[in-house]
Amino acid sequence: MLDRHGIKPTVPVNAMLAERYPRMVEECVKRGWEIAGHGVSASQMITSRMDEPEERAAIEGSLAVLERVAGRRPVGWFGQDFSESARTPALLAEAGLQYFADFPNDDTPYSTAYPGLTAMPNQAEWDDTQLMAIRRLMPWRWRDVVCEAFDYLHAEAHPAGTVMTLAIHPWLLGQAHRIKYLDEALVKMCAYRDVWQAPAAEVAAHHKAAVA
Repeated sequence: MLDRHGIKPTVPVNAMLAERYPRMVEECVKRGWEIAGHGVSASQMITSRMDEPEERAAIEGSLAVLERVAGRRPVGWFGQDFSESARTPALLAEAGLQYFADFPNDDTPYSTAYPGLTAMPNQAEWDDTQLMAIRRLMPWRWRDVVCEAFDYLHAEAHPAGTVMTLAIHPWLLGQAHRIKYLDEALVKMCAYRDVWQAPAAEVAAHHKAAVA
């Protein structure tokens, strides 16, 4: 479906998944999709309870696994469940990452105080797990909600570029009785003029070039 709409997504992948299912990562790479860092595993979040060496090792270790499996070191980071400590952005910049997507506080990318690190918009409000698995919205209502959000953001688009991140999970929206609602949402979004469908890394690079 994403191929049909000409969409190359960003796929956050944790180290444990990459090691257990390298074929999945290889398929994403073959399709030209971006692989982003996503921590060690879905059950191991970065928190303030970790000391600095432990957190640094978790970040670097997960990136090293992805580099080995995907053949390229990720340039972006999506914290597991938006988790981080107060030092995480500094450690991500230290690791050479170009962007992180853990803050939902703006709809436009912005530079941070950490060298080379851009904060990318990532709105959990439209995450399919948030709306359907947790808040129990029916899939057709999910379609309406994300389309309403897209309408509004498109109408008020910032000159520097407004970003809508649409987080989807194959185990949820990819199911046969739900996927048509994703298709219908994408049909509407892709019909708009002046909309750029791009992986997060390309958006971050565009932002950096614009503010340089």
